Amino acid sequence: MVLKVAFSMKLLVTPKQGPWVAVQDQFTREEVKRRILQTDVCLTDFDDTDAFSPAKVIAYTAFGTHHLNGKYLQWAFATAVDLLRRDSTVEERRWGEYKEAFLATRDTREELYHYFSNFLRAQKLVYPGVEEFYSSLPNSKKFYVTRNLPEIVIPFAALLGFDGFFAECYDKPALVDKFVADNPHFQDFLVKGDSGKELELADRLRFYRRSGTINSVTTIGVADSPLQISPGFDVVIGKDYHGLVSLLR
Repeated sequence: MVLKVAFSMKLLVTPKQGPWVAVQDQFTREEVKRRILQTDVCLTDFDDTDAFSPAKVIAYTAFGTHHLNGKYLQWAFATAVDLLRRDSTVEERRWGEYKEAFLATRDTREELYHYFSNFLRAQKLVYPGVEEFYSSLPNSKKFYVTRNLPEIVIPFAALLGFDGFFAECYDKPALVDKFVADNPHFQDFLVKGDSGKELELADRLRFYRRSGTINSVTTIGVADSPLQISPGFDVVIGKDYHGLVSLLR
């Protein structure tokens, strides 16, 4: 049985089965499978999309500083206030401030790289089923597009067999312009993320689809629950990819 959820989406794999998958009303299970498996390139966000955010781990553990540092306490208090106000830009702004204040030196960046290069530590942060999902796309090139630091992204990209990454990327539509121009052989795009930033990236790709430059764009959103679904994505999943993996088999 297919269950309806918010907006114009339906659940193909329900929460009662564990991991869940919601899709736009017009898509069948077979069409979702075909669209995802035919993609030849995947552009995906990283933090809170493929893994519990390393940026949050860094902030919670006061990496590069310590919990009693006055500057850190100021930063933490201001962040908490912004979160209470439900400021939509808080994570991006506060992460930028944290990097500038505590992660600016070469030595600290090297420590970050070595910290996340610990295989078991990195693997614990990756969401269930993520590795299996990417294994389901053997013919698709995979790139991270993230605001995070390269020293953090590199270990995870290596762990998951990625072909490259674009770190500290704050203008994703502009990146799309360059990526499409530099890689005309890519025709079927998969975009994945947990926010409107990825929808902006996808909208830019749809411009190229309408102009005939590329063939298709499919989007996957990652949400905490079916109650937090963004209607802009073609497919939305929870933070356990096993439901999507089962759908692709």
